Amino acid sequence: LRWSVLVYCLVFALWFCVNVWLRRRSAKGSVLRGFSLGATAGSMAGNMWCTRVAAVFAADCASAHVCSPWGHWLPWIVLTGAVFFAVVNAPYMAKGMQKYEALYMVTVFQGSNIVSNSLSALIILQEMDGAPWWKLLGYIGCIVVMIGALWFLVSGEEAVCPSNELDDDLRRMLSMEEGSELEDSESEDEPDLMDFVRAMSLDQFSPLSFSSWLSNAEDSQDGEGSQTGEEEQHEESDNAIAID
Repeated sequence: LRWSVLVYCLVFALWFCVNVWLRRRSAKGSVLRGFSLGATAGSMAGNMWCTRVAAVFAADCASAHVCSPWGHWLPWIVLTGAVFFAVVNAPYMAKGMQKYEALYMVTVFQGSNIVSNSLSALIILQEMDGAPWWKLLGYIGCIVVMIGALWFLVSGEEAVCPSNELDDDLRRMLSMEEGSELEDSESEDEPDLMDFVRAMSLDQFSPLSFSSWLSNAEDSQDGEGSQTGEEEQHEESDNAIAID
């Protein structure tokens, strides 16, 4: 192991801890929290060096029958890291996509993915070793521009949609997540009232309700018939009394 690889791993672990701290300190629904979710997922998915190194070892073992590296513990650690980075980023991205706009989350994910992939290729895989200084300077400059673009994106998102001005859908989602209900307003009552009226109208024309209505109608007719019969009997009895 080279010292540069150890430094990269330590810095990445520190970056992960900083993101955990940011998510705990940031308010739910804030732009910074969404950036932390997308950046964590993207930086994990961008560590493709583990996959590349494990693929090279597997190809050498399959084609050239050089399987001696797999007798060491290091290739297995690399393979475990490849599986870890490929799987662990999915929950962070899924959680961010559920709470934030897809355009914002995908941009942060892809940007952090490119930055992480470029840094790991530069430090761990040493892809720029032996390159001219101007190529190395341009490579680093592109990474800096990408980081600046991500910062510009977050600052612009905060200016357009600050954390203290959440829309109704996000407030409703946060209230459901926290287990508390927001106070009902007139605008929120209208959909509930319309749903109730629609359900009642559909229920009135359902077969069960129609059969119950028909039975009620028959009962009412029977009641009216019995009342008319009693009235006719009373009239006949009155007429008989008058004739007597």
